[in-house]
Amino acid sequence: MIHSNVSSKIKIEDYINFDLVSFKVLSSSNKEYGLVSRVLGSKITSLLEISYNEKTYLVPLNEHFIHSINLKDKKIVVNNIEEISDL
Repeated sequence: MIHSNVSSKIKIEDYINFDLVSFKVLSSSNKEYGLVSRVLGSKITSLLEISYNEKTYLVPLNEHFIHSINLKDKKIVVNNIEEISDL
């Protein structure tokens, strides 16, 4: 089960790898930053692998980075994605 809004605590065990693959990744200002290509890690440390313009970067799947997940529209809003994508 995946929550449609993840503004509070994220339960990592609720996220199954294939559930988030191909979701669009957006900033809080609605700018697109790529697609989730896969989910890496275990129940303790999971990361979203995001691909965009021949670049790949990782975002931790936790409440500090993930603002919300919209299952219907297949979108994930990530806090501070601008800084992460510049690394």
